[in-house]
Amino acid sequence: MTAFNRRQCVLGLAAVLAACQPDASLEKKPEIHWRLLTAWPKLFPGLGQAADNLAKLVKLLSFGNFQIDVQGASAGAAVTTVFTQVSQNQVQMGHAASYYWQEQLPAASFFTAVPFGLTAQQMNSWLQFAGGMTLWKSLYQPFNVLPFQGGNTGAQMAGWFKKELHSVADIRGLKMRIPGIGAKVWQQLGGEPVSLAGDAILPAFEKGQINAAEWIGPYGDLAFGLHKAASYYYYPGWQEPSAGLEFLVSISAYNALPAHYQQILEQATLMINQDLLDEYTARNHASLEELVDLHHVQVKPLPEDILDALRIESEKAVQQIARTDPQAERIYQSFKSFQAHTLAYQQLAEVDYFAKK
Repeated sequence: MTAFNRRQCVLGLAAVLAACQPDASLEKKPEIHWRLLTAWPKLFPGLGQAADNLAKLVKLLSFGNFQIDVQGASAGAAVTTVFTQVSQNQVQMGHAASYYWQEQLPAASFFTAVPFGLTAQQMNSWLQFAGGMTLWKSLYQPFNVLPFQGGNTGAQMAGWFKKELHSVADIRGLKMRIPGIGAKVWQQLGGEPVSLAGDAILPAFEKGQINAAEWIGPYGDLAFGLHKAASYYYYPGWQEPSAGLEFLVSISAYNALPAHYQQILEQATLMINQDLLDEYTARNHASLEELVDLHHVQVKPLPEDILDALRIESEKAVQQIARTDPQAERIYQSFKSFQAHTLAYQQLAEVDYFAKK
C-alpha cells in the first residue's frame, strides 16, 4: 500500500469513527479558521507534507468546522520567525524544529536533537511516558506557546562534504551548514557553522558559501538535490540520532477552542507524529540506493578520531546548556536519566539483534 493510500485509509477510518459517535452539538459550534506557518517549503517531501496532513485530519474529525490554512516558508525565509509569530498570535500554529530557537531558549534543543542522544523511539517514549512533554510545555509556557509532537525524521546522516575527511584537522575552517547543538560542537572543533534554511543549502554550495552541509537523510537530501554539490556522504548522524519536530500552538488561541476541538488537535498531532517517522523509515533506503547507484555518491563512515572528538565535545556542549538555568538542568537530568535507563534493554533487544543478523 502506498503512503498516499495508507493516509487515505487513516483519514477514512477517522471519518467512520467520528460518524459512529455523532454529536449533534457539533453542527452548532462556530467555524474556526486557523493559520499554520511552516519552517520549510509547503509540500516538500516528508516534513513539508506533515502540516497539510494534520489540517486534513483536523477538518475531517471536526466535520469541516475546524479548518487550518497551511502556509509554507518562502524561499530563504528565516525559520526563526515561526516561534515569534505563534508566540505573538500572528498565526495560531507553526511547524518547525525546536533547536531553531536555541539562541533565546538553549534548552529547546533537547526536544529536537541532542548529539549522541535519544533515538526516535526513545524520544517518543520520553515525551509521552517519562515526563518530557511536561518539561517541554513548561519551557514554552511563558512565551504563550504550547508544543505538540510534529513528527520525527529518525536517524540522520552526518552530512555532505566536498572533500574527503581523514582526521579532526580537516574540520578546522570547514564551513558547514549545521544547526542546533551540533553547530556548537562543530565550532568547538574549529569548524565554521553556518545557519541556513533547507532550501538555501544547494545555492550556498554553488556560491561557495559552504563546503559541507547536513540536512536530514537520503529521502530529504535527495529531494533538495544535495548530491549535485558534494560527492562524499558521511555517517553516522552523530548530531541528530533522531530529529523531533514540533507543532507550535498559540496558548491563547488554544484556550479559545471548544474542548472537543482541543482533543481533536491533540490526537491528530500524535497520528501525524508517527506517520512522518514511518514515512522516513520507509523512504530512506530507496533514496540511498538511488544516490549511490544513479548519482555515484560515495557513502563513507566518519573516521574514528573524528567521532571520538565529536563525542567528547558534544558532552561538554550539552552540559554547558544544562548550566544555563535550573529549568535547563531539570530537562537535561530527565533526558540523560531516561537514555541511561532504556539503553540497557535496547542493547539486548535491538543492538545485539542487529549485530547477529
